[in-house]
Amino acid sequence: MPQIRRTHYHPSLASSDYFMVKHVGDFVLTKLSECIKPDMEVLDVGCGEQPLRATIESLGGRYQSTDIEQNHAGTVDHLCPIISLPLPTDSVDLILCSEVMEHVPETEEAIAEMTRVLKPGGLLILTTPFNYLLHEQPYDFVRLTPHQLKRCAGLSGLEILEIKQAGNALEVFVSMFSYASAWFFNATTNRPLRWLYSKAMQGGQALANIATCAVRPAIGRFLLTTAYLSNQCVMRKKTPSPILPSSTASDS
Repeated sequence: MPQIRRTHYHPSLASSDYFMVKHVGDFVLTKLSECIKPDMEVLDVGCGEQPLRATIESLGGRYQSTDIEQNHAGTVDHLCPIISLPLPTDSVDLILCSEVMEHVPETEEAIAEMTRVLKPGGLLILTTPFNYLLHEQPYDFVRLTPHQLKRCAGLSGLEILEIKQAGNALEVFVSMFSYASAWFFNATTNRPLRWLYSKAMQGGQALANIATCAVRPAIGRFLLTTAYLSNQCVMRKKTPSPILPSSTASDS
């Protein structure tokens, strides 16, 4: 079955990925609004159906995109792997890489290549899932920790401006609600029963999501901090230190 790729960041309350999509959408939209200035060169790496293109262009960014396959609209500019971007060194002001790195086995090489095309002082806005189901199989390879992201950033010449873990253990649990109960849906071939079950699960998921939103402020501080949905970070390419002229005999 073909994968359905995201076209927006407006999740339904009846969706099992409500919290994941909301966290990612809120973070990325906020950071794009803060960081993009008119005429910036912006590269959307692993763009898919380009759900953030309109936002980037409305902020004045000059939008370019890459992916390993063409999207339905035929609007991907560069078809290429993330470890081989066909752009000049130091040519891009900002890179958006949202929900892509889990599909890339070569983490260090990918971050190094994005760093290469960034201008000195350029920004990388990156999100990647942590406690999340396998998706777009078989091309789902890794779940990165904050420690690995920091390590790869340091190796590539990036400094971390912001890194955070979005979501909590309760949201992780609730996000698995539909999938944990899907055994009945998969087991039955009776179409009316499958339809009724799917509607019941949508209603149950919506109630679970609403209840989680209601109790999260009160119990959030008591939940595990090691179980969460998404890593979200902003990194900046370091500016080379100026080369000082060497001392000569006439200086002494």
